[in-house]
Amino acid sequence: MRYLFVVILFSVLTSADNKVFSRVNSIDTSHFYSIVDKGQFDTLKGSDFTWIIFQPINDTLSGDPERRAVSAGILTDKQKALFYIWELERAVIGGELGFANFYYNYKSYYSETVKALKLINDTSMLKVVEGVNRVYLANKASITQKFKTWDWKYIQRKFKPYDKAFIAQHEKTMKLLETFVRLHADEFVRFKNR
Repeated sequence: MRYLFVVILFSVLTSADNKVFSRVNSIDTSHFYSIVDKGQFDTLKGSDFTWIIFQPINDTLSGDPERRAVSAGILTDKQKALFYIWELERAVIGGELGFANFYYNYKSYYSETVKALKLINDTSMLKVVEGVNRVYLANKASITQKFKTWDWKYIQRKFKPYDKAFIAQHEKTMKLLETFVRLHADEFVRFKNR
């Protein structure tokens, strides 16, 4: 009975008509679009809203951080802003390591992340990201050595004030990103046929 329930639940959640979890996307010859339900687009807010737009991009691109950046070449500059801000969020909040995780796995994303924050006019988060980068560059040799020996505590201590600032600023960033996506919806989405 439990197996049957799981199969039915999986079928419902992955069906094309599911209005809660949309994982469908579209790529034409020059552009990527997330296909979303108009009701979700109109009612969701903040991180929930930006996730329904980002999720199909996330599902389409490679899982490896370096290959993801190359795959992001199919995105417009505005879509890249969404991509790199969500990648920053994933790196800093997605685990317990904060910016240490960003610099271990995603440091090649730094310049694109700065461009993205400028594009959505997020000066507060930009200051956080530029500040942590100054700490990284000033301590690059010791941080690189600590990464090699898996001494994450040292790195986390260096970045801790910026991890806290990121968390304090995060919701504002998601609201700015939501506003940006809504203003440029034609670059991000196509609505499902009802």
